[in-house]
Amino acid sequence: MMRKQRSEWSPGRRACLRGTAALALSALGPGLPLAALAQGDWVPDKPVKLVVPFPPGGGADVAARIVAQAVGNKLGQPLIIENRAGAGGAIGAQVVQAAPADGTTLLVASADTHSIYPHVYTKPRFAAQDFVAVAPITRIAYVLMGRPDLPAKNVQEVVALARKGKLSYASWGAGSAAHAAMSLFMGVAEAPQMLHVPYTGSAPAAQALMGGQVDLMMVPMPLAVASRSKLTVFGVSAQQRSEAMKDVPTLAEQGFLVDAEFWIGLLAPPKTNPAAVATLSRRWQEAVADPEVQAKLRAQGMSPHQATQSEYARYVAGEYKRWGEIIQKAGIKVDEP
Repeated sequence: MMRKQRSEWSPGRRACLRGTAALALSALGPGLPLAALAQGDWVPDKPVKLVVPFPPGGGADVAARIVAQAVGNKLGQPLIIENRAGAGGAIGAQVVQAAPADGTTLLVASADTHSIYPHVYTKPRFAAQDFVAVAPITRIAYVLMGRPDLPAKNVQEVVALARKGKLSYASWGAGSAAHAAMSLFMGVAEAPQMLHVPYTGSAPAAQALMGGQVDLMMVPMPLAVASRSKLTVFGVSAQQRSEAMKDVPTLAEQGFLVDAEFWIGLLAPPKTNPAAVATLSRRWQEAVADPEVQAKLRAQGMSPHQATQSEYARYVAGEYKRWGEIIQKAGIKVDEP
């Protein structure tokens, strides 16, 4: 049985972002008293649990903690972050799908879990479309990067090498966002499939790239910023340049129309109380709109994502459809892990 990693946030304990186990959200500051909540707001009767379906220190974990700190005690209950990693995010998603639909258990979901996973696995463990959209947190671009000694100076030369059948690429698992993003790039570039080498996480995959064990990788922006000096940078997989790497052109600017920006946001169990969803959505929208929160997200190479609950629901549905079409075209299928 997988052992739970429970944590609570404390602003002074930044080691939580580097992945040690228990953290606390109990010292989030004074927050707002219950009396300050708008009349008619839903009020939870117990702590609100945020399930992150990936290990501590990853993009979803970091983003959730940054915004959770701003939400603080405004709900009248502490926020508890619980990392339930495994099976490409499916284990955490299963936990939330089976949780009571009372608003006190939420999933820190992502494109990995709800745009890509449902289309990649032959027997998905959860019904992605049954979840209720609450609020977005951020979008993360990927950067096409190569090993230090790769004999290519630009994207055109990378494509030329790929067409000769001489390249490999890393990801953090079959059916992961990096796998899907690279498949999208290869399709746009009209290049043959390169050798896919999956690893157990984004950090091990990036280490393999730095060590020359593989040639390329779609690296998440936060990790790309941290490892830029050790790798060759080719382009950003988003519609616009990232503030974290303003000098790096997008792949689209270089003639390859690749839009592989991935989302992170909150989803609730199926049929969750609408009043709870409405209140939770407002609180998270307020937090993401905070300039200090936005600065913290951008410092991690993340783009703050602001939208109403209904706008976010349409966005999640659109991304589900978009990536389903991309994955079907690329022919990506994986047996259940």
